[in-house]
Amino acid sequence: MKVDGALRMQPANAAIAGDVRANENMALTAVHTLFAREHNRIVDQLPRSMPEEQKFQIARRVIGAEQQWITFREFLPALGVKLRRYSGYRPSVNPSLGNEFATVAYRAHSMIHGEFEIGERAISLNEAFFNPDLVPDVGLGPVLAGLGAEPQYKNDEQIDNSLRSVLFQLPGPAAPDPAACFSDPRAEGCFQGVVDLGALDVQRGRDHGMPFYNDLRRAAGLRPLTSFTAITGEDTDRFPDDPEIDPSHPIDDPDIMDFVKLGDADGKPVEVGENSEERREQVLPALRIIQRKHEFVREREFCSSHNSFGALSEQTSCRLRRFADHYPREHRTKMITNPFDVSL
Repeated sequence: MKVDGALRMQPANAAIAGDVRANENMALTAVHTLFAREHNRIVDQLPRSMPEEQKFQIARRVIGAEQQWITFREFLPALGVKLRRYSGYRPSVNPSLGNEFATVAYRAHSMIHGEFEIGERAISLNEAFFNPDLVPDVGLGPVLAGLGAEPQYKNDEQIDNSLRSVLFQLPGPAAPDPAACFSDPRAEGCFQGVVDLGALDVQRGRDHGMPFYNDLRRAAGLRPLTSFTAITGEDTDRFPDDPEIDPSHPIDDPDIMDFVKLGDADGKPVEVGENSEERREQVLPALRIIQRKHEFVREREFCSSHNSFGALSEQTSCRLRRFADHYPREHRTKMITNPFDVSL
C-alpha cells in the first residue's frame, strides 16, 4: 500500500485494500471499508457448502456490477454526462483508458472540498491525508454520513485553497525526535514542503503531451474558443487590483496567491455559480471525453450475458443498489438525495 505523511512513521497502520491509494485520505478509506463490508455481506448470504474461492469471486463480481450501476446511474448524471442509448455488447470496442481521460478529463480536482464536515466537527484535508486511524476514531457511520450530506463542488476553473497549499511534514536526517515532526511543525530538524495540486495538474499535462486546449476541444467535436472570458463566463479576464500585491514583481509576491473571495475587475463581489450556463463551456471537453470513455466501458464491460458477469444470471448481477443503500441504516435519512450532486 502507498504510504506518505505521518503514515510513514507507522506503515503497519495502513488499511489494506485493492487500491494502493486507499489511505490517501479518510474518505477513500471509509468507502473502501464500506464496499469490503458489502462484499462480506454477500458472501454470508451464499450457501455454506459453496467453496470459499467461488463465494469470493461471486461477491467480487456483484460488487463490480454495483459500482458500475452507481457510476452510470448516479455519478455520471450528476456530472451532466449524458450517454447515448445503449445498443448492446460490442467486442470490437477498446475500453482501455485514454491519455486525455486519465490526465485531464477525469482529474476533476476542482470538485474536492477542503475539509470534511462530520456533525459538529470539521476535519481539514491536510489532517485527513494518510491518516486512516481517523475512520475508527470518528466512526465509519458518521464519516459516511458527512460525505453523503454535503454536495461536491462544481467542476470549474476554481480549486480549493487547501489543495493549493498541501502541507507535508517529514523528519529530516538530523531530527532528534522524528515523531514530533507530525505534531509540531516547528520541531527541530523537520522538513516541510507545500504542494500545489493545481500546478501539478498543469505540469502533468505537459509531461503526458496533452494538446492545447482548443485542439482538445476540436478533437472532442467542440468549437474552439478565443478568450478566457468565453471559458469562465466572466465579464473580464483581468485580475482585480490589489494594493497588497507588488505591481513591479507580482509573480514573486506571495500575496498574489490570496484568493479569499471572488471579485470582478472593479472589486465588486462575484457570487460563486453566476453565469452557470456559460461556465459549463469550460468543462465541455472533459465531459465529452468522460462520456465517450464510459460508453466504451459500458459496451464492453457493463452487465451483459457476454461479459464477466455472464457467470451470474442477469437478475442476480444487475439487480443492484444505489450508493445510498450501502450506508448504515441509521445515517441514510441524513443524506442528500444524490450524494454526487454538485453545488454551485
